[in-house]
Amino acid sequence: MKVNQFEGCPGGSDKFTTGFGLTVFGDGPDGKNTRSLHNIEINVVNEHSTGTGCGFEPHKANDYGCLGAGSLEIMIDGHKVSRSIDTELKDGSGRVIAFNTISSCSRRWFDFEMTPVNEIGAISMLSPAATSTIRRRRLDERNTEGIFNVLDDLKDTTVNKDSCESWMAERKDRGDILEQAGTWSTIVIKTEKISFHVEYKQEQERCNAHNLDVWISEVSPDVLNENWEGIIGETKPMDYNDAIHIGTSHMSREEALKFPRDEDYEVIAPFSVDCHGCIVRGF
Repeated sequence: MKVNQFEGCPGGSDKFTTGFGLTVFGDGPDGKNTRSLHNIEINVVNEHSTGTGCGFEPHKANDYGCLGAGSLEIMIDGHKVSRSIDTELKDGSGRVIAFNTISSCSRRWFDFEMTPVNEIGAISMLSPAATSTIRRRRLDERNTEGIFNVLDDLKDTTVNKDSCESWMAERKDRGDILEQAGTWSTIVIKTEKISFHVEYKQEQERCNAHNLDVWISEVSPDVLNENWEGIIGETKPMDYNDAIHIGTSHMSREEALKFPRDEDYEVIAPFSVDCHGCIVRGF
């Protein structure tokens, strides 16, 4: 993960994740899970601007379906994606879904404060010219059903389930889930062994900033039972019941992590596994 500090944001809320790299491993010649199959990278395009945009006047219809209003891009095995997408990995071993969303459909997190500024959630808000363009690109029913089957599993984790279900129902009826504009985006990465849920948000009220939140949303039993390393491995087996019982869910770094310095977890590239707190293998 890449972390960036944003000037002008409140103290303690000025550092956010702006990049995320994931390597999917498979069985190598030795029968062990050591062969790199896929590299997926999610990045903020320009950390210093929240007004990147996609289209150019008078062709604003080009902005619809543009991830994070042009501020978000995904690299899938070297291929850049900047628009909403539902695609399988080249060998069929996984799937990537990315689309712009609204605040109520964003995944809940503990410090929820931000409200999107120019949030566009319905095709009825588009100009007639943009509406005509999008209708010509309308998804067929088979593709939209596949997307909503995946997203249905996420609804219980959203900020406002009822509001989100209503919005999703309209998107399903119109077939325009991949044509939404906005500064909030959801990315789902599903593989045979593990799945990730990524939320991108722009902060435009208190300061100008970008934020990527990443969750492991599904894990196969065999991977779950393995020994995990790094920060996730160190926090995975912890019991937070005692901390919650005394009225706080916060723990000191010394209680939560094995190594005392940030440098112990730093890597030199998005897909590197070489650091003091790393092991030479991934999922």
